[in-house]
Amino acid sequence: MKKIYTYLFFFCSLIAVAQNELLAQNYFDKGEFDKATSLYEELDKKQPENFYFTQKLVSCYQGLKQFDKAEKLLLSKKEKSNQPTFFVELGYNAQLQKNQTKADSYYKKAIDAVTNQPNYAYQIGQAFEQKSLLQQAYNTYEIGQKNNSSMNFDYQMALLQGQMGNFDVMVVKLLD
Repeated sequence: MKKIYTYLFFFCSLIAVAQNELLAQNYFDKGEFDKATSLYEELDKKQPENFYFTQKLVSCYQGLKQFDKAEKLLLSKKEKSNQPTFFVELGYNAQLQKNQTKADSYYKKAIDAVTNQPNYAYQIGQAFEQKSLLQQAYNTYEIGQKNNSSMNFDYQMALLQGQMGNFDVMVVKLLD
């Protein structure tokens, strides 16, 4: 009987989290960042290792122009997980505050992480692409491919060249 109650409790808690996530996403999509923030804060506390919730919470803070809160959250998460994608998030947060020097510093740290550990190339390249930082994404893939010959990012690099309007380079990369 205890097992049945345990499973029932676990199932109900999953449903509650899923409902909160859907509600938070709904508020976020409507631009109601204050309502979405409280829900994403709750979800982030329950699942602190879930990067998706962290990203959404940071986006809510940025939508509310609470850049200091966003930076504080990102730095604390960076300390705990030591993932270099947080450098992209921190740089973007600085860029939104029109502090391009600080943003470029963080972006350089992210790209340097790929130089030291090429396996981060896809993860960091995707983070740059999500923020529409196409040149940084291209540089990330290029460095990753150069430092680890078994990696091939020609397709991603070709798409980025197309998005940047360099169609001749895009065709060459696709043919590679």
